[in-house]
Amino acid sequence: MIYLSFSWISVAVALLGGVGLAFMRPHSLAGYCLCAGLAAISFLTSLQLILLGATEVGALQRKGLMILEALMVILFYGYAKFAFRENKLENLGTGFWATCLLAIGLLTYVVIAPTESLISASEPSRNNIVVLTKQGFAFYLLLMVFLVFALVQLERTMAALHQLQRYQVKKEIVGSGLLIMAFALYYSQSLLYYSININLIHLRSIVVIISVVLLVLSRVFGKENSHLALSRGIAYRSFVLFIIGGYLILLGLVGEGLKYFENINYKDVYYLIILISSLLIFPILLSENLRRK
Repeated sequence: MIYLSFSWISVAVALLGGVGLAFMRPHSLAGYCLCAGLAAISFLTSLQLILLGATEVGALQRKGLMILEALMVILFYGYAKFAFRENKLENLGTGFWATCLLAIGLLTYVVIAPTESLISASEPSRNNIVVLTKQGFAFYLLLMVFLVFALVQLERTMAALHQLQRYQVKKEIVGSGLLIMAFALYYSQSLLYYSININLIHLRSIVVIISVVLLVLSRVFGKENSHLALSRGIAYRSFVLFIIGGYLILLGLVGEGLKYFENINYKDVYYLIILISSLLIFPILLSENLRRK
């Protein structure tokens, strides 16, 4: 019951946070993406909570969820790409435009594709666990790719800002990074189970509340950051990409290995991996000396 309360609180916090930031943030593409992304989280979570209590979920509702998920992920990638950067269209590389085409293609596909091609009909969903087809697996894998590269963009932004500027935007970078990482972990279960466990939105909602509070505090107590600009040299070697890539490889190996063992609680093993990896990753990410080495 307490988890359900946190989930509904996160719906209100995300919506109010998005509206509040729309008035507090300087008008920029990154700001619009962030506010729209928070609104998408609010609508997505509220729809998921309603469907959790429903006795039967139709194909139209599932399709609406997946469209909201794709839109939300793309918006957060856009935020991470443009946050604190003075990007001009002529300076954006071919990779950016290829990403735009991929995002448009992903949205188009999830809109026109039959729901049955994404969610398995031969294996009915039980206990709010949605079984995916190969196309559905590919869809959530692409969502993870967008989220991972959004984290990479935030890492590059943080590394390229000067020390004083970095301190000014630290809360916002940490808040948005936590938010993106929470959804990346949520969708990573598809790699292990070929399914999505909607019950995990309760744990995700706690992170959403913390992240939105950090984002709002960054704007209320932080200095105006619209003038911040990245230094010319942006490191293209991503520490985040290395860590998350290793995490996903480990997750895949564990998933394959667990197939050969019986009487093992897959969910407990999955949470144990997240706990251990988090304990190892966060001290490294917070250590400037280790990052330099």
